[in-house]
Amino acid sequence: MDRPIPEYRGDVLVADDTPANLGVLATVLKRRGYRVRAFPSGALALEAAEVEAPDLFLLDVMMPQMDGFEMCRRLKENQKLRNIPVIFLSALSETLDKVKAFSAGGVDYVTKPFQVEELEARVATHIALRRLQLDLEESYARLQRLEQMRRTLTQMIVHDLKSPITAGYHSAIFVREDAGLQGELAVAIQDVVGSFQVLNRMSLDMLDVTASEETSLTPRLELMALRQLMEEVVTDVRGMARSMERELVVDVAGDLPTVKADRELLRRVLENLLDNTFKYAPKGSEVRMEAALAGGDAYAIRVRDQGPGIPIGERERVFDRYARLGRDAAEHARSSRGLGLAFCKLAVDAHRGRIWVEDNQPRGCTFVLELPIDPAGPGTVAVTPPELRRALGPEARVSSAR
Repeated sequence: MDRPIPEYRGDVLVADDTPANLGVLATVLKRRGYRVRAFPSGALALEAAEVEAPDLFLLDVMMPQMDGFEMCRRLKENQKLRNIPVIFLSALSETLDKVKAFSAGGVDYVTKPFQVEELEARVATHIALRRLQLDLEESYARLQRLEQMRRTLTQMIVHDLKSPITAGYHSAIFVREDAGLQGELAVAIQDVVGSFQVLNRMSLDMLDVTASEETSLTPRLELMALRQLMEEVVTDVRGMARSMERELVVDVAGDLPTVKADRELLRRVLENLLDNTFKYAPKGSEVRMEAALAGGDAYAIRVRDQGPGIPIGERERVFDRYARLGRDAAEHARSSRGLGLAFCKLAVDAHRGRIWVEDNQPRGCTFVLELPIDPAGPGTVAVTPPELRRALGPEARVSSAR
């Protein structure tokens, strides 16, 4: 009765200078479904492998001219063959020989005389691991291709959106400036302007976060009065605060010096934090934006709300791209808003600063930015010009109309 043909399990290349050993190995492995290519020298085996790569090498250590260690080293220098597993098969049983085999790049070491079942198990294990590695590499390459497609698609969508957003924004500005609207109509058109500003900021955030996966974000530093910037942000988001029935209060310490920062990036960071905060702050509650020194060469900006807060275990994850928080955070009804908070961390990191979340007493949470006064220097504070000193003014509170 003919023996059934076993299922093909892989290609094994064997190098051993003893013909009897080659015959035994070929018989054992073929019976288990392996294709076996047997060679009496390392040089011949290496030449055959370069023509057609196997799934695994079985190498005798003691061979003339090119021993198993040398052949393994040459395999690891070959870009095509370097990741194929090598099992050494040898009568040498000293620990030093095994260490030398693993140092050369081997994945296993079987001592002669070997048990057939042990050899079969080791060959099967390393071929399976190699195939899993190849599957993982292919999956990773496919993921990279899909990610590149996503980035390209994102850039195309944002590029196409910028034209209608810009057109709508300028049309709303035209109506606000030239139509002479009064009362609720004037408030409404200002809200429209603010909405277009939000859309523009979101599109820029998307582009910056997507681009940061390939290159770092580089801030364009300029000397500026932080109070003035914060008041500009209040003007931009006042319509949103009014429509969502939140009261925005700004508090800037009087001793705060001028700082170096990228005005546009920092503006977008503050607008994103306020946008996120307005979403979760209860109606009629107060949202605070504060700025003060945080040591001799740094300053801190805090955005406080009285909302449901963020669990301690989830506070770092809110800055991840497209973060979706766990059950505890869901019970708090708070999560990241897509790319807005991810952009905030990206921009703060670019300024060599930090951003984190902490509790706001008695309830809610506080987003904290800590930034160097001069991100490009050792911390030396620039001299404040007279016009900026006047802009800083005394300590003040600026409250948005509800």
